[in-house]
Amino acid sequence: MRVSARSGRVPMSSQTARAARGVGSAAPGVEAAVVAYLRRARVDAAAAHEHLLGTGAVGELEDRLRRHYGKRHALVVANATSALLAVAIALDLGEGEVVAPPLAWGGSIAGFLHVGARLLFGDVDPLTLTLCPAAAQEALSSRVRALLAVDLFGVPADDEALRSLADEKGLWYIHDAAQSLGATREGRPAGALAHVVVTSFTAGKTLFAGEGGAVLTDDDNLYARLVWLTQHPHRHKRELGLRLANEFALNLRIHPVAAVWANEDFSAALRRLGARQRRANAIRRKVEASGLVQPLSFAERELQPSYFRLTCAWADRPDAGRLEELLGPVRDAPRVRSLAIEPLYAQVPSTLVAGHPCCKNAEEQLQRRFEIAL
Repeated sequence: MRVSARSGRVPMSSQTARAARGVGSAAPGVEAAVVAYLRRARVDAAAAHEHLLGTGAVGELEDRLRRHYGKRHALVVANATSALLAVAIALDLGEGEVVAPPLAWGGSIAGFLHVGARLLFGDVDPLTLTLCPAAAQEALSSRVRALLAVDLFGVPADDEALRSLADEKGLWYIHDAAQSLGATREGRPAGALAHVVVTSFTAGKTLFAGEGGAVLTDDDNLYARLVWLTQHPHRHKRELGLRLANEFALNLRIHPVAAVWANEDFSAALRRLGARQRRANAIRRKVEASGLVQPLSFAERELQPSYFRLTCAWADRPDAGRLEELLGPVRDAPRVRSLAIEPLYAQVPSTLVAGHPCCKNAEEQLQRRFEIAL
């Protein structure tokens, strides 16, 4: 890897540089808030122990998330992958099966695989690329314990239909909203109707705090189990009972500095997302008007994605050259680029998969989809 002789730094790709510029737009008070916390924690033992209790910046961030999603409980943790692992353990899914979409980041299913659950794949909605409720129902077996929806590229899954199916069949409905904080469906935050919703604060996400994630639920018993599994004994005693402490809990707590950072930037991050959504919607409408792509009828379904990525599907044959001319150049990189993703069932060992029906929507969209740089 080439290193600059002048700076000693590894040069960034244009895509990485754009991401770094986005990170640099954090609220002006973030640095001051972090420095103030570090100074206070060095001299004040109570301040240094707040995150172990779930108070201070951690408690404040959890309160912000509860209000945003309208959930009874919020628990901030190390990252979204850890949150999903904790959910899989807390729900004792190791002996069962989970219905998941074939298009997702591997981390979305990693926790379920690690506890021994097996996967069933349901096809995606061709518009949203999220788990199709009808396909999820078709994939059900007698061993299914949970449905997993993933908001791929920040487009919200059909919360209402998936929650209805889960309630009808006595299943848990888990919603991976790692890429969709700030997105809405029918006016509700993406994942708000799920039994469990997970989000992320790592690089590229709506709210970037270095690293971190959260799990939210209305279920009191599940929340207690998650606290017991992931938090420090000090928090166990404070929330679960003075004589209750689990020294064998997984240390999945969020770093206190990340909590301070996330709190300070929370409102500003959502404002920045609003600007990104307006820009993405304008580009999307311009592209659709060209007739080169299949329409993305988000407005008809009352969808407002976070646009973690803006993807479109060619209406006919690909013509990146014409689309590039229409969009105009963006810095030193092309606006139109391929979508590097393959179905999870092509990556997961067959011993971990209970089966999947024909996922023709996923296969067809992977042939047609591409990304437009924002």
